[in-house]
Amino acid sequence: MKTGLSKLFELQPDPYDNTQSKFLRICLFTNVENASELREFVRKGEIDAALIRAELLLEPFVLLAAANRAVHQAAHNRMITRSLSAELIYSLSPNRNISDSLNSLNF
Repeated sequence: MKTGLSKLFELQPDPYDNTQSKFLRICLFTNVENASELREFVRKGEIDAALIRAELLLEPFVLLAAANRAVHQAAHNRMITRSLSAELIYSLSPNRNISDSLNSLNF
């Protein structure tokens, strides 16, 4: 994915029910100078986003697969974490410890 590019994807947690579709926007930014400020906004809930270090992702498909899993878990009330964005990060991590997952993938 090119820097500064933004793509919108539609996710369906249940392939037989198209009324539950969710949308995911993936944006790639470089040279972010206010990362600590953004992290604080996410922590306070002022913005609903998952801030992920892009160098840890092989390709956007990995992110889409994790997002689909997170949306599926939320639709069936089986989330491990408290928010959908945290569930996305947890789904990306091979580690099953929530705090380790959030610390290793967040920037």
